Amino acid sequence: MMKKISIYFIILFCIIIVPFETCAKESLGTCVYELNPEQLSMSNQIMNLKLTVTIYDDHSTGQRKFLGTTIDGDSIDVKPANNIFLPYTSISLKYTKMFDKDGKFYQAYEERNNCPTMQFINDMNFLEFYVNGNHYVPSTAKSQTITPEIEDSSSEIPSSPKVTYCNNRIRTLDSLDIDVGFTTTEQNGIKEYTIEILGNSNTVKYNEINAIGNYAFKIREEDYDVYWSDSCEDAHFYIAGGNVVSGEVMTIQTIKPENWDDAAEEDAEWEELGEDVSSEDFDKNIECPDIIDINDVGSVGWLLNTILNYIKIIGPILVVLLSSIDFIKAVVGTDEKTMKEAQSKLIIRLVAAVCLFLVPTLVQLLLSFINATTCTFG
Repeated sequence: MMKKISIYFIILFCIIIVPFETCAKESLGTCVYELNPEQLSMSNQIMNLKLTVTIYDDHSTGQRKFLGTTIDGDSIDVKPANNIFLPYTSISLKYTKMFDKDGKFYQAYEERNNCPTMQFINDMNFLEFYVNGNHYVPSTAKSQTITPEIEDSSSEIPSSPKVTYCNNRIRTLDSLDIDVGFTTTEQNGIKEYTIEILGNSNTVKYNEINAIGNYAFKIREEDYDVYWSDSCEDAHFYIAGGNVVSGEVMTIQTIKPENWDDAAEEDAEWEELGEDVSSEDFDKNIECPDIIDINDVGSVGWLLNTILNYIKIIGPILVVLLSSIDFIKAVVGTDEKTMKEAQSKLIIRLVAAVCLFLVPTLVQLLLSFINATTCTFG
C-alpha cells in the first residue's frame, strides 16, 4: 500500500515542476543609459547620471533606477516616478508608463532583440524620457538619444547572420530622372532598409522615414511582410511620387492606387521597380489580414490565448492540490475504498491536465484555419 502511495506522490511531484518552471522569472539582461549632463545642460547640478532597466522573460521590467552623483558629491539613487525630484537637485522627472508589463519599453526591446533607443529631454529642469528617440524637442530644451547594448545577460541573445531580401533593386524614376536603389535586410530580429540615390546611401529601420539628400522615402505599413520575406525579389514595387521640396514623402508600396485621374498622371507619379505585370497580378499581391490575431495585444484572439495559457498552468496545480487532499484523507482514514477512489480521480485529473496543455495549440490551429479560409473565400 505504502509503495503505491509513494509512486503516486512521485507522479504528482513531476507534474508540479512544469508550472513552476513556466512561472519562473528570469532576467534577460540590463540596459544602462549613460546620460551626458553637459549635453543636457545639467552639469551645474549633476556630475554623472545613468538609468538602469532590467528586462525579464515574463515581459516585465525591474530594478529601474536613476543612479549618479551631484557636483557636491551626493549620491543619486531613485526609482523613476512622476514629479519626483532627483535627490539634492532641482531636476524633476516626468515618468511615463513605458516600463509597465508589455509596455512600450519591452515592446521596443523585443522588436530590436536588444536594448531600445531612449531619448532624454531636459526642458526647464524637467527631465523627460521616451522610447525610440523620435520625440519633438522644444527650442528651450536639450536632448540626448542613447542606444546601449544589453549587459549582464544571464541568457545569451542568439546572433544570426544578416539576411538580405530585396537586394539593391534599382529603378529609374522618369519623373525625377534619377536611379533609386532599394534593399531590405534583417538581423537578430532588426528589420532595416537602405535607399541609394545619386551615389549616396542611407539605412534606417523598417518603419522610419529614410531621408537622404533632398529626398525622403517611407514604406507603406501594409507591405512590411512582403518586403521582409523570401517573396521580396519576385514582388512588384512602386514609388508614390511626392514633391520632396515641399516636405512630402515618397511612399514605397506593392500595388498601384485605385483612384488615378488619367494615364499621364500615372506615368509621372508612379514608377515600377519590378517587371511589368497585368491587372490580374495586382490582386494576388493584396494582403489578407488575419480576422482573429492572437499576437495583437488587447484583441479578442490575444485575450483568449492568454486565458488558455493561464488555464494550462493552473490545471496541473489543481491536480496536485486536489489529489494530495484525497490521498491524505485515504491514508488517515485507512479506507481501501477511499484510496481506490482517490486513484481513479487522479487518473481522470491527469488526463484533464494533459488536455488543458493541448487546448491552446488546438485553438491556435483553429484560428489559423479560420484566417486562411476567410482569405481564400472572402
